[in-house]
Amino acid sequence: MSAITPQLQEQRKAALLNAALREFAEYGYEQASTNRIAKEAGLSKPLMFHYVGNKQQLFLFVYEYFFDLLNKEYYRQLDCTEPDVIKRLHGAYRLQLRLLYAYPWVFDFFKMYASMDIRIFDEDLQQRLKKCRTKDCTDLFEQYDHSLFISQLEEAACMQILYCSCKGFGDLMLEKIRTMQKEELSFSSVEEDLHVFFEGLRRLMYKDGAAEAPHACNE
Repeated sequence: MSAITPQLQEQRKAALLNAALREFAEYGYEQASTNRIAKEAGLSKPLMFHYVGNKQQLFLFVYEYFFDLLNKEYYRQLDCTEPDVIKRLHGAYRLQLRLLYAYPWVFDFFKMYASMDIRIFDEDLQQRLKKCRTKDCTDLFEQYDHSLFISQLEEAACMQILYCSCKGFGDLMLEKIRTMQKEELSFSSVEEDLHVFFEGLRRLMYKDGAAEAPHACNE
């Protein structure tokens, strides 16, 4: 599949990847429509299949491209050893949102894939998919410096508050990314919202606010 990708102009390639990513994420492989994918990507269906061959090869093209991207731009860059758990989460969410800003359906696609029965594919494709494994990482909410937190707060409650707050904020930002045009929402504004959110968590949960230097996660 990698041999065909240079034939695609970068703009068309990005359009096809995003269109297929969303279609597979929303409908699953079997219900996904190649007609909708081609239309969304701005390609004729014959031209799309000239590049990717058939629906199975299109799925593999999307899977392998985003598998490599997710490993390179997210999993390998996560710092699960950072003792400051809020700083750790700040960095993780910045990586997530940077990916989602470019590819808003990337994590939903892999959630869909995790529940798939890949036996619907031919044997060669099954073997290609099985070779791909994302890098494991220690839980983001484990092994952190407990002394940073306000002593009156129970540990379990702290983690529940952090988890629910981060999930809610992440969902809110993803909705903005999916519904607003890039001209209306720059990534720098996403980063600023992210910074304000995590600084608020620090002031709420850490002793004396345990202030971090602005945008320290960008280092």
